[in-house]
Amino acid sequence: MRTLTVWLAWGLVLAGCDGTGMPEPSPEPEGEVLTSVCGADAEKTATVMSGAYTLSWQSEPDPIPLNEQFDLLVDVQGADGAAAGTVSLDADAAMPQHGHGMNTLPYVEPDEATPGRFVVDGMQLHMPGDWKLYLDLTVGDDGPTERATFDLTCVE
Repeated sequence: MRTLTVWLAWGLVLAGCDGTGMPEPSPEPEGEVLTSVCGADAEKTATVMSGAYTLSWQSEPDPIPLNEQFDLLVDVQGADGAAAGTVSLDADAAMPQHGHGMNTLPYVEPDEATPGRFVVDGMQLHMPGDWKLYLDLTVGDDGPTERATFDLTCVE
């Protein structure tokens, strides 16, 4: 009886194979294949609390890929619409509901070719969910720092 049980079990195993010992691949999904992205519908312009500056950003690539590094181009304009003067920028992102930020430390530098523009290298939103993008603008060497916050949602 034990031998019959073993043979039946082997028969069931072999019935599920195509003879190569490997399972058949899943069929390709029909229609549009969705990829994991972040911030596809995000607002990309905000004014700091004082109203003195407006910050707008664009990601490269766009939309932001989930769990891959990306860059930001950030434009800073004064209330009059002209490029900002002597300001510096810091960038960060966090998931407040989870109590953590990114696993990378971004690097910000001014774009010398475009006044008021900054390039942020090394951003990475490593998991799906609701993120906050923080752009902190400091006026002069020791002036006040003001924050513009953007809501980003990452989906798989």
